[in-house]
Amino acid sequence: AARRSPRYTEHDGLLALRSGDDLSILSTPRSGQFARKMSAGRLETLAETPYIYFLRYVLGVEPLDEPALDDEPWMNRLRHGDILHRTFAAFIEDLDGNPPSPLDQERLRTLLKQEVERYARRIAPPSQVVREAALRRLWQDALVFLRAEAERSDAFRAIAQEQGFGFGAHRRQDGDFGDVDLALGDGRTLRLRGRIDRIDRLADGSLVVWDYKTGSARAYSVDEPLQNGTTLQWALYAYVLETAMREPVAQSGYFFTSTREMGERFVFEPDRVRDEVESILNDLSDLAETGTFPMTPDAPSASAWLYRGFGRLFPHLRERSRTLADKDWPPDRPLPPTRR
Repeated sequence: AARRSPRYTEHDGLLALRSGDDLSILSTPRSGQFARKMSAGRLETLAETPYIYFLRYVLGVEPLDEPALDDEPWMNRLRHGDILHRTFAAFIEDLDGNPPSPLDQERLRTLLKQEVERYARRIAPPSQVVREAALRRLWQDALVFLRAEAERSDAFRAIAQEQGFGFGAHRRQDGDFGDVDLALGDGRTLRLRGRIDRIDRLADGSLVVWDYKTGSARAYSVDEPLQNGTTLQWALYAYVLETAMREPVAQSGYFFTSTREMGERFVFEPDRVRDEVESILNDLSDLAETGTFPMTPDAPSASAWLYRGFGRLFPHLRERSRTLADKDWPPDRPLPPTRR
């Protein structure tokens, strides 16, 4: 009955917080309040689907794996991307500062086969045919990566990859940055952790941050780089690098390495969006601190439902989301950035 209310209620994700509840995402060092470390992906989830943020990061809910129901392929989307990320990192490291060339195909293929072999030892493929088919698809994407890199080989030098920051001792790797806190104008800070896929230095000496994307570019926009907080990562990683290295980052963006996107790059200037990023972080902080994690009318199209398996928890998700479109929003609650 409560879900049929004409207004949003706690059953739609609006929590009634008790004294002592602390869901803050921003720290206030001067008063001794320190929030948990956040990842860019966690912040993007809060912006796109606050209800899943609540399920996953407040309640700790994770969908159960049901391979028999999903009929999941041996080489799914996430494993495909992980193998390519590892291969690209190994390849750039193996070049040892030399520019990539089309002549490096055999080197790249050898590294890719090694990663596939490592994965096959961990999770055996159902057959050799399946394994070879997966390798062919991976190789086509790897070729896109190599060709795109070779075309601009005289314009950059890779100086770091898989650059970690903010991790504790159990996850920290050699060369990682320590804690990196981004300062906001009101004295609060954002404590972050994560890994930057790659850092390049251009011929003019400026720094560039790249994040490899092995899937579609459909969820990203050249014209709206931040998309109300759903694509914050490129900007946050640039600011992390500036803070850690104490020099400006000229560009940051996404490198799409699939055959579908053919090596396209979305490149942005972090300095242009500082005020907008801070405004989005303040909006997300308001959501968290007030316990405002609503299910939204556009829930069925959100990537978190589609790709993370949370749709299994709500078999009538589409029907339920339609009813939300007619509900009144409480005036005392902040609106999610994507609903403004």
